Amino acid sequence: GFTLIELMIVVAIIGILASVAIPAYRDYVIRGKTTHVMTGADPFLKAITQADQLGDSLSTALQWIDQGAVVGDFSEIGMQTPPANSAIQDGIQQIDVTTAGVITLTLDTDVDGGTAASTVVYTPTDNGVTTTWDIVYTAGAGVDTDTAAIVTREFQRQNNN
Repeated sequence: GFTLIELMIVVAIIGILASVAIPAYRDYVIRGKTTHVMTGADPFLKAITQADQLGDSLSTALQWIDQGAVVGDFSEIGMQTPPANSAIQDGIQQIDVTTAGVITLTLDTDVDGGTAASTVVYTPTDNGVTTTWDIVYTAGAGVDTDTAAIVTREFQRQNNN
């Protein structure tokens, strides 16, 4: 059999490994959810960028609520207007686009673990030749600071690409 000392050493090693693996796994899951949400904004970013380059602009704001109402004519930015009551994408509750092309994503609380929805705002800047995006994440109530830092870092990483 094993002595008590040997068993205690094994338990200590498992504890050390768990103390490293669990936070790393948590970070990985949060980064994955954040990246998934970013892909939901891609069609809108591309459409607004293209509309800017063509000199087009929105005459009315657009809104798409997950499993709910759709407001506005998405064809103004070269997108097909989604049918009412259609799903957006996991992690996104609502997408709003202003006439200035500012895109606001309202996130599901399961993305960052908050008790209230967080938002991500994409603000375009037309530089004549290209459109750049300023991305601001605002954590909802109940989001812990570590999670908010991870999500913010992921959006900043996307903004730098």
